[in-house]
Amino acid sequence: MVYQEYSVPDHLSDLLTCYWSFSRNQEDEQAAFTHYFPPDASVSLIFIKIAGEATIQITALFGPTKYINVTQIPPGFNAFGIRFKPGMVSQIFSMTGADLRDVNMQPAPILDFIDYTHLWSLFEDRESLTEYLDSVFSRRQEDLSITFHPTIHKIIGIIMQSKGQIKISTLLTSLPISERQAQKVFKTEVGLTIKEFAIVMRFRAAIIRMELEKRGYQASVFDAGYYDQSHFLRDFRKLSRISLKDFKKYIANIDHKGVRYRS
Repeated sequence: MVYQEYSVPDHLSDLLTCYWSFSRNQEDEQAAFTHYFPPDASVSLIFIKIAGEATIQITALFGPTKYINVTQIPPGFNAFGIRFKPGMVSQIFSMTGADLRDVNMQPAPILDFIDYTHLWSLFEDRESLTEYLDSVFSRRQEDLSITFHPTIHKIIGIIMQSKGQIKISTLLTSLPISERQAQKVFKTEVGLTIKEFAIVMRFRAAIIRMELEKRGYQASVFDAGYYDQSHFLRDFRKLSRISLKDFKKYIANIDHKGVRYRS
């Protein structure tokens, strides 16, 4: 199994976090298995092709969540996703992050600015596919003059750059609007509360350090801003549906490429 992330151009970094792909060999003789993946508080538009006697093509819109997610992966599974920047989804879709929280929508809403026939024709050629999507979203950004809500942009920037290591009360005092307004607009657009978003970012930073950058368990926990290992384990139990031991064993079986904490 291979999971890979693809960077987006700098001029799209306020709209998209990255592209990603996940695949499982068709020759794998095992049946569908349970796949666990950490939360990232983003919305992904996903294109799935499942090879077999009859090839299946699926489009899905996966909403933000604060929990480790669970799905089934059959042999021949090949997925490509567009991960949108938190807080930008309402400018792309006719729904907010709050509408999509914990939602897996199949089929996904059709976006009139994407040529789906052309996209599927490029599906196996990831370089051409990402180049096509870069051009599509560049034009869309120009046509709609898409911009971040300034308050949401500031909150997300501070939390992601600190990897969730900031007191929410301190963050809120730096905003030009009231705490109540900030909490309301953030939860509506992103789909998580400000505190939930910070927890997810801190959790994701720890997992990436620990399992993908191989920095070691204790160092990863402290670097991510946890007080101690018990603090991390409490968060893990709250956010997961699998033990840490089993999660570490599972994720070690996936070949990760190009994955990093993206701020």
